[in-house]
Amino acid sequence: SGPRSLARVLARLMQVVAPPPVLNLALDPPLSMSSLLEASGLTWRYGPERSGTIPKATLSLDRLHALVETPTATPEDLAAEAAWARKVLA
Repeated sequence: SGPRSLARVLARLMQVVAPPPVLNLALDPPLSMSSLLEASGLTWRYGPERSGTIPKATLSLDRLHALVETPTATPEDLAAEAAWARKVLA
């Protein structure tokens, strides 16, 4: 999951004959930022509550799933792939 998974999904989408003009791209299931930070081994804490903050936002992936298969996301996989990308891009 992460940059390599995005590349794989984009490659699959390039094979779709008539893709929709607008398409949400995300991994499934939705993951919390706290689970991603913890899987990355980063120290973090919740900040003060702010009015108007949206506690959770997810994208509909129905159109994407109708076109291509997507990998299942896990915090650990995303953290590992992010670490790999940091080394490659360094």
